Parts: sequence; C-alpha cells; structure tokens
Amino acid sequence: MNPLQNPSSCINKSASTQRVSDDIEAFLNLPSTVPSLLDGVTTEGGTVLHVVATYGDSDGFLRSVDTIHSKAKHLLFAQNNNGDTPLHCAARAGMFRMVSHLISLARDESTSVNRVKEFVEMENKLKETALHQAVHIGDNDIVKLLMEENSELASIPKDGTSPLYLAILLEEDIIAETLYSASNM
Repeated sequence: MNPLQNPSSCINKSASTQRVSDDIEAFLNLPSTVPSLLDGVTTEGGTVLHVVATYGDSDGFLRSVDTIHSKAKHLLFAQNNNGDTPLHCAARAGMFRMVSHLISLARDESTSVNRVKEFVEMENKLKETALHQAVHIGDNDIVKLLMEENSELASIPKDGTSPLYLAILLEEDIIAETLYSASNM
C-alpha cells in the first residue's frame, strides 16, 4: 500500500520502509521543473514531509527530509487536517532520530530560539503537542528530547490535558517523573 493512500493517520506501517524511502528519493530527484509536487497533500492534508517523518528515521529518510526542507522549508511547520505537524507524526511513530532531526531543522531555519519553542509547542486540533504523542506511545527518550528543548512543555496547553497529567492518567510513572523533573516544577 502506498503511504499516501492512507489518509486517516500519520502511520501505516504495512508498506516496506525501504520501498517508501526509495520512492521518496526517486520523487525528490525529479527534474527541478516540478517542485510544486512537494506542495501536494493527501486527502487528510498530510504533506510529503508528514509521510517521511512517519515512516522512518534511517539515514535515507533523514536525507529525504533534508532534500524536502531545502526545496520547501514551509512544510516543516505544515499542519494536516488534524492539526498534526511532521513533528507530531514522527513522535507518534516513535522515530527518535527523526524528531531530533526535525528540531534541528527548525533551529537552523532561524537563529531565534523562539522559532524552535514555537515548533515544539505547536498543538493539533486535540490541543496536543508532539510531547503528548510521545507520552501516548510511552517513549521516554523522545519525552526527554522534547523537554530538553522546552522545559515548559509538560504543562502545555494551559486549558487542556497536559502531558504530565496524561502520563499520570496512562500510569506512565517513569515518564511522569521525567516530565516533573525536567520541568523544574
């Protein structure tokens, strides 16, 4: 199944990740007369960067992200119809290296620390950040990585379910402790 044919989610692991990586590399090597293809979206509004961020964090996927970003920087902050960014998708899929790489691209995009802060604080329509996604899947390494970028993330959103509260609800004791310790509460 082609990952672009599954519009309901960032994740569809039924496709061979190597095949997806190869397809993406071939797509990105199309003549420069077709860069507008990078602006195409799935029926759920997911961009090619959402797909790549979801499917892997091997060197090939990271190179694909670099190529996409060099041609269409705006896709880094793009939100699909659910409000998910590529960072949400990578965190939800448990792609530690991809999460780290996307953050570094946001950092390189601007010398402003506020741009990275804005990136990791972006909320989807459920008022969840990428940190919420890491808590949902129980990935303490991604939780630590995101908290290193912004120690206030454990209490965002102010008017909704915070990642710390979510970790407690899900009985993710180690993650709750990580969030509490890293947030300087």
